[in-house]
Amino acid sequence: MRYFALCALLLGAPGCEMVRQDLGSTGGFVGVQMDTHMFPAVTRQQHADRYLMSFMVLAPLALDTAADAQQARATIGRVNATWRSLADLYRAADACEPGTTCAARSPTPGLPNGYSFETASYEVQSDFYFLAKDVIVNLDLDSSAGDLASLDMPAMLTLATRVRENFPVARRAAATWRDGTILFADAVAQGAGGADACAPLKATLARRYSSGTPVAETRDIAALLRAAKAASKDCPWSLSPQQRQAALYHIDSACARAFRRQALSEHAADATPSSCGLPGQNDGTAAPARQAFADILTAPPG
Repeated sequence: MRYFALCALLLGAPGCEMVRQDLGSTGGFVGVQMDTHMFPAVTRQQHADRYLMSFMVLAPLALDTAADAQQARATIGRVNATWRSLADLYRAADACEPGTTCAARSPTPGLPNGYSFETASYEVQSDFYFLAKDVIVNLDLDSSAGDLASLDMPAMLTLATRVRENFPVARRAAATWRDGTILFADAVAQGAGGADACAPLKATLARRYSSGTPVAETRDIAALLRAAKAASKDCPWSLSPQQRQAALYHIDSACARAFRRQALSEHAADATPSSCGLPGQNDGTAAPARQAFADILTAPPG
């Protein structure tokens, strides 16, 4: 804490880049890390959608590494907290846009507004941090707070492979990362940048997933991510309501697996299993935080 305060006073010091980013960049230093390790985001909707796509990888990784019912319940609690912070983030993103509508629109008392987006982003980052920490605790690994705070999703996947018995979990998380890459690329391809800007990426997706044209690259998903990143500069994108709902599938499935892990525990009779997913998935009840977030995704903006 003293180091952070000193950096805040001495922003010219080369070791204080994190503080400069936290004070001067959208999303703070975590936003900068996500620009580097995932893909760039410019608009508030893009930032919110990038957090959602991060959640669809991180939440299953945390839930699937829980070794017993106690760890599963603790991680489910983290996931439910993140549903709530993501809901606040989307509310803030949808409330109004600074420079156009915020100044004339009265905020709803007690609800996030267009001037609370950065704070709402921090709350999501904080929940991500604790989910990432759950991965470290569940795998009994050592990691510094700085490694966790950067929320580098590819690094988190690599970390999970260090425990041999969790290799299938890491492979499932890697598969979810690939699905997220395709989701991002398709969102960019449908962007509003016009035919000249978006057509090449759309044609690439069509060749790979419709025409059956052989793919030259061995790492074709990585190549697709590079192409989508490049196109995103000229194709203003956001996830459609349908794409956002599709992203929830990965989290719901992991929540169902975590529920079963509790129900099958030898201590299952000692506590009521917790839930973070859909109604009817093993327990017949819905997690209220998850349902509230899903309702926000389908609500009209404003």
